[in-house]
Amino acid sequence: MINLEMINLELFLLVGAVLLIIGIFASKFFLRFGVPSLLLFLVVGMLAGSDGLGKISFDNFHIAQFLGVVTLIFILFYGGFTTDFKQIKPVIKESAILATLGVALTAILTAVAVYLLTPLNFLESFLLGAIISSTDAPTVFSILRAKNVHLSPKLKSMLELESGSNDPMAVFLTLMATSFLGIGGTSPSALFVGLNFFLQMGVGFGLGYFMARITVKLLRKFDLDYEGLYPVFVLSLVFFTYTLIFFAQGSGFLGVYIMGLFLGK
Repeated sequence: MINLEMINLELFLLVGAVLLIIGIFASKFFLRFGVPSLLLFLVVGMLAGSDGLGKISFDNFHIAQFLGVVTLIFILFYGGFTTDFKQIKPVIKESAILATLGVALTAILTAVAVYLLTPLNFLESFLLGAIISSTDAPTVFSILRAKNVHLSPKLKSMLELESGSNDPMAVFLTLMATSFLGIGGTSPSALFVGLNFFLQMGVGFGLGYFMARITVKLLRKFDLDYEGLYPVFVLSLVFFTYTLIFFAQGSGFLGVYIMGLFLGK
């Protein structure tokens, strides 16, 4: 069995590059059949893992979390940036309901089913429901933007906006469930949870919009001489925005999506 944490950098990059190439070509081939590319990348990863054909062992939680957060920041910013604001404007209310109450209802219904079918208690069942409650943004983006998908413009815009903005709610529900379970050492009150929700969403939206306006002003005021520096500069501000919102106790994922949405406007 190969342990990625024990091999040198060059072999690590080689294995990662080969897996990415396989995943990309597989997604290109199967996309014509309507198979989401993310599903194919998951299958490639499972086949290459310790229980699959590749026998590659990787269980470093911190590296996995870091890569996951960075990737999600890219996905949410890109999703917001490439969304047509004029098309989503009429469905903002419906999308917001789906991205908040819809996610919460999905988590609750899943928790009830898990509670009835497994030996887990309700809080543990709710934690599982919260983890899987949000729609996967990259999958929805890839499907809705495929040429063979025919939906009404309003429904397509609503699903696209909802998929890009529901991750903060799922993250909030997951953290709330872990808090009530005492995983963090304390169990908060319902009032604290409610106030914390509005704080996270408000700070995330407010700072995301603020940083989008600042970014536009900076791009208009300063000439960077080389065109290749502009995407690097914007990505630097995206990561700065995420960390700024994180330290301000807001939802960084919502912030970078809002930032991308208003920059693409």
